Order: sequence, then structure tokens, then C-alpha cells
Amino acid sequence: MIVAERRSAGEHVPVMVAEVLDGLALAPGMTVVDATLGMAGHSLAFLEAVGPSGRVIGLDRDPAALAAVEAMLGPDRIELVHAGFADLAAVLAQRAPHGVDALFLDLGVSRDQLVSERFSFQGRGELDFRLDPGQGESAADVLARLGEEELADLLFTLGDERFSRRIARGIVEARAAAPVRSADQLVEIVRRAYPANARHGRMHVATRTFQALRLFVNHLLDDLERVLAEAPECLKPGGRWGVLTYHSGEAARTKFAFRDLVRGGGWERVTARAQKPSEAECRSNPGARSAQWRVIAKRDAAAASESQRSES
Repeated sequence: MIVAERRSAGEHVPVMVAEVLDGLALAPGMTVVDATLGMAGHSLAFLEAVGPSGRVIGLDRDPAALAAVEAMLGPDRIELVHAGFADLAAVLAQRAPHGVDALFLDLGVSRDQLVSERFSFQGRGELDFRLDPGQGESAADVLARLGEEELADLLFTLGDERFSRRIARGIVEARAAAPVRSADQLVEIVRRAYPANARHGRMHVATRTFQALRLFVNHLLDDLERVLAEAPECLKPGGRWGVLTYHSGEAARTKFAFRDLVRGGGWERVTARAQKPSEAECRSNPGARSAQWRVIAKRDAAAASESQRSES
């Protein structure tokens, strides 16, 4: 399989590849969109499934990720687009105006990004976290700008961080002496805010703080709301749409958007409930632990009309 052939030690491992392929039901000749391309871990499998007669369109806000995929595969295997998933409808209006057969979003961050200077726990450079480093304010700017209560709310809401108030207080106290500009500074603030008996779990103490800042800096939940509203029009009748989420806010938004589409009669569930990775995958790839996979399918006009009549 292409995924296995391309992967080497230390590289990002795509999550739930078998479940994703099963849920999207790809076949030769189909057009599939990977709206969160990353290092193309899933798209490599999509290429194999749709074959030479199919199309894979890959979107990503990170120009470094696009350049890496082009260097790995060449310029013609995947149609690469420098855009975020919030711009999906506009991109496909130009590239696939009659709709696509499958749409995929993976809302996680690849290992390759996590170990880069922009996202790493260990960097001494400026805290960035922007997927597109040419746009918006950095995480360091956010830490300098927000008040203590705003920081605490951000960490709790977007990071599910139970020690959010202690961390926010630590950030404000630290920046009174010197700006908090690097990852190692922030990690030390978080570590000190954690009680001693909570510092040695499976997860790095700064994981939730970094996650919250990444979501905030990149407006990812706002972008998710937009794509959940606009994407339904981008699929052909019979097309499938799947989303991998890792955070409670992402999961809830996706769950309720899919539920409303199904209740409207024009869509049907492919996954009765969120699928989770196997225990074996979680052991081999700890980054998969919090993943949830949901898929719905767009009905054709006749099936949707029949569903509405049967429910009325």
C-alpha cells in the first residue's frame, strides 16, 4: 500500500486510514478532496483508491506542507491548493463546479508540524502556531495582548485545560517581568502551574495550552463552522463527507451539523455514531487516542424526497 511504502521512522502516521477509506467508499475515477492535506498521509491512500482516472485535490494553509508534498510526489499527483478548509466552497467552485464524490477533513496537526519550530514544545524561537505564517497574529502576540481572564477562558474553552486559571495567572505574572515569546518559556510556566502530582501523565503538560492557542490563532473553530455550513453544496448526490475530530468543540460542532443535515432528509448517516481508533492503533500511534470519525452521505433527489414523505 502506498502509505506503508512512503512512511519512514519518525514521520507522521495518519489516523484511522482503514476506517477513512471504508467510510468514504472511494472507487476508481472518483474525485476526492482532502481539505486538510498536511503531509498527505491520507491522500496517499486516496490516490491509490481513485486510481489514475480519479482526482485528489489537496488544500492546506501551510505553504511548507504543500512544498513538502510536491517534493515527495511531484507536481501532478495531487492538485495542490494554498487555501484553508474554510475556503473550500470558493476553491471547488473553480476546480469542481459540478461537485465532488468525497470530502475529507482531518482537524488534527501532523507530527511533522508539531516538531517544527512553529509548533514545538522545545523551541527557543518566537511562539508562532500559525498554519500560514504570513497571516494573522502569532501565539506570542496573543499572550502579550489578552488579559488574565481572557487567557483563562481561552485555555479552558479551546483546550479543555482544567488548570487554565493558574496557567493564565502564571503567564500574566511572567510577562510583567519579560515578554513570553518562546515555547520553552511557556512550557515552564505551565509546568509550574500544574500541581506536582499532575505533571507526569501520558500527555505533555503543555499539550492542552498549545492546542488552545493553535485553535485560537488560526480561527479553526470559526473556520469549521463555515465549512460545515458551505460544504454540503460541494458534494454530488451520493457523495460522502467525513470528518476526523480530536477536540470536544470540533466534535460537538461536527456532530450537530451532521445531525441537522440528516434530519433535513437530504443526507443519511454512514457511521451510526462516532468511530474511534482501535486499541492497537492507539498503542502504536498515541496521537490517535482522541480521534473521532464521522461520515454522512448525500442522497440523490429521489431518495431525499422519499425520505421526507416517509417521515411526514
